[in-house]
Amino acid sequence: MTKDEMIKNSLWQVTIYAAFQRAKIYSDSATDEDKKALKQSLKNEVAKIIINYSSPVSEAAHFSNISLIAKNINTEWSFALSNRAISIGVIQKALNLYLKLMWCLNEIPEPPHCPLDKVIIDKLAFKHRKSWTKITNIETYEELINQLKELSGDKSLAAWELEEYEKP
Repeated sequence: MTKDEMIKNSLWQVTIYAAFQRAKIYSDSATDEDKKALKQSLKNEVAKIIINYSSPVSEAAHFSNISLIAKNINTEWSFALSNRAISIGVIQKALNLYLKLMWCLNEIPEPPHCPLDKVIIDKLAFKHRKSWTKITNIETYEELINQLKELSGDKSLAAWELEEYEKP
């Protein structure tokens, strides 16, 4: 394994932990082998589309990528997933966090969004807040992104989130 591969594998492990830690991902019948294979499948799905992020990706394409990854995971792994589906919230967290980490390493240009999680969603007015793990459709995700854009002003969401994440 090269140093670059080791770093990217470590970043992926951090990404999976962050995306899966607060969400009930698996069905009660999912085996350890199912869980491992599902994580690998998600990694493969992200690897397929991350190539497109070597140049700036439009917001519309990013929304489509999140939806496509969710559709592919749900098609292949519904039997192992809680409620037979993985949420858009979990998919966006995994993709957006991995993109953020790759951007911070100067591996890709700035991504279109930031990872949505409790810390970021709690920056919104109470009436707009939703649990990121419970975002089940791309429209709800888009609504949250639009609200965050208003909050971020003239800064991109990625740059804004870097400044705001640790603020009380």
